[in-house]
Amino acid sequence: MGIYFQNDELIVTRNSIILIGPQTRILLAELADMRIVRGDLDPHRALAAHATSGVIVVTAALWPVLDATATVTLTGTAFAVFMVANGACQRIYPRVWELRARYRDMDVCVYSTADRQTFGQVRRAIMRATEAAG
Repeated sequence: MGIYFQNDELIVTRNSIILIGPQTRILLAELADMRIVRGDLDPHRALAAHATSGVIVVTAALWPVLDATATVTLTGTAFAVFMVANGACQRIYPRVWELRARYRDMDVCVYSTADRQTFGQVRRAIMRATEAAG
């Protein structure tokens, strides 16, 4: 039994994917329509992006009323705060990568993680195992 990838979550062998947590074995020969799916954005990131857009709209509306210095200062500060919030949310709540496929006529999530490097290693291991199985 050749092992293509192994960590504390799963083992990818020549014939199967063994999920360690729920002790599940997925046969590679029965997988079809394998695809990559990205998870949804964190709601806080969407809120920060909308708030940044709102600051731009409010700035455009207030430009004739306020003097240029106050408007630029207000806009720059608000824009910086929302961009930092967006960046922080991206680091704290990263999007999840999912490897989905059809398995025995059901749509299943074969593997998911927020770590892009590990996801790539697992995906490549599954591809190599599938090619080796022929």
